[in-house]
Order: sequence, then C-alpha cells, then structure tokens
Amino acid sequence: MKHCFGAETLELSADDWAQSLQGRKEVKTQVHSAMRCTDVSLGISAEGLTRNRSSKQFTKPHIFAYRLQLLQALSKAFHDFEGADPDERRDHINALYSKMWVSKVVPELWFLRNKGDPDDGDNSLVVVRSGPFTLGCVLMVKCQDGNYKFQDDPYVLALPGDFDEREVAHMAPIVSTDGFLRWHRDGDWMGLADYIADVGIITMPASLFGLVCREMKLKTGKLDHINRCEFFLKHMGRSPDMIEKILEQVRANQKQRKQTKKKKAEDGEDEEDRLRLHVSAFSVSW
Repeated sequence: MKHCFGAETLELSADDWAQSLQGRKEVKTQVHSAMRCTDVSLGISAEGLTRNRSSKQFTKPHIFAYRLQLLQALSKAFHDFEGADPDERRDHINALYSKMWVSKVVPELWFLRNKGDPDDGDNSLVVVRSGPFTLGCVLMVKCQDGNYKFQDDPYVLALPGDFDEREVAHMAPIVSTDGFLRWHRDGDWMGLADYIADVGIITMPASLFGLVCREMKLKTGKLDHINRCEFFLKHMGRSPDMIEKILEQVRANQKQRKQTKKKKAEDGEDEEDRLRLHVSAFSVSW
C-alpha cells in the first residue's frame, strides 16, 4: 500500500469465495501432478528443495537487503572516485570490496572514529549494525553536559576502511540532569586489534579471526583456533594469566557452538523428513 507504483491494493468481495471450486477442473492438473510438474511450468527452480540444506535459487530478504546496500555503497564510491581512468576506478572498487570483511570485526553499540580524531569531538558515530559489508551507524552530537544525543535523521551507512584505520570505545546510557536519555564514552579509545584481544576474541568465529591474523601478517596458518588465539594474545602482549582465562572462555564458547550446530542439524533432518512426508502425502492425495 505504501509502494504500489501505480498498482492498486487487492480488494476482496463476496463473489471471490461464494462459488465453490469443482475439484481439479478449476485448476490446471499439471500444477498438482508430480508426474507432470516441471520447474519451467512452476516458474521457479525447485530442484533439491526438500533434499538440500540451502538453495542458490532463493535469497532471504535480509541478505538481499545487505546486497542492495553493498551495491549502493560501491556505486557511490565508484562515482565519487576522482580518477577518470576506468581501470583505476575498477582497481579502487576491488580494493575497497576486499576490505569489507573488517565491518564484521567492529563491535555493535560502540563509538567509532578514525584513528587520530579528537577524543571527544562535537560529533560521533555509534555502530548499530556490523557487516556483512558495510557499517550501519547513527550520528551523535555532543550536548552541553558533555554527553551525546541522536542527530536528526541519524542513520548512515559507513565503509569499514582499513583494519588499522578505525578505533572504537565502549558507550553507556545515562540520564542527564534535564531528564533526557543520553550516551557517554565509558572507556578508552582502542584499535580493533586491542578490542579483539580484550573483548572480541571470545565470540569471534574462527574464520573471521583467521582473516584478522592474516591482515596482521601473523604466521598462524597451520595452527588451530585455540593455538592461533594464544599466539595472537602473546603477540598483543597480554599476561599469561589473562591469556589462560581468555582461552578457557574460548574453549567453552567453541563447545557451546558445536552443541548448537549439532542440535540444529538434528532438528533440520527431522524437519526435512516431515517435509518429505508432507510432499509425498500431497502428491498421493492428488
């Protein structure tokens, strides 16, 4: 109704359901016949729909929305690039796209800034969505009491940039003296590597952590996730006691992930079996 683009909302009337359908005579037989039904006649590819865990023919709405945001960001970067040579623009976009995995590292609900910016500027960014390609941020403006509030029309899309270009700081809500909700910086600014070492390493997926180590040129390619974490923490200069405590939490998190993955797999198999039975019963009934 909001985006009809010249079309009209469907209005139902009593005539739409007053007449009874005469079995198959009102609907094409090939739509319901398993012997005649083809992907072309249905209009979509249903190959392996009840057999495979994923299908390349279908996209979830939120994934489609992320890809549209990626298209928007890359298109803007392409047109904003000053170089007129098409090859230079293409190389610039490829380099920009190759660094977008950094958006998954940036923590949500933390302040974000470029390295070297003033500690408490008049404006600041807060990350509300990390990845998979861009950062969803809200613009904040400093109040007279030194805390921050939302600007008008605050939501913006930001590019992650290089791994060592960004700094983050923990934020916390606070009620100001005039009774309004504000936010303030609750901690020091730190680079993404220090954030990972102190906070993010516990819940970060192993594949993403491997990209971080490769970006930092750490020779951890042949190590498993636990040993890679230990190598990284030693490289960041953390104490042995802190390293051991963090590794215990990483091991516990890995165990929980495996149990969750196993449970989802079992539930998925049960769901597939129920779906196959439903499809078989549906075919027999027709």
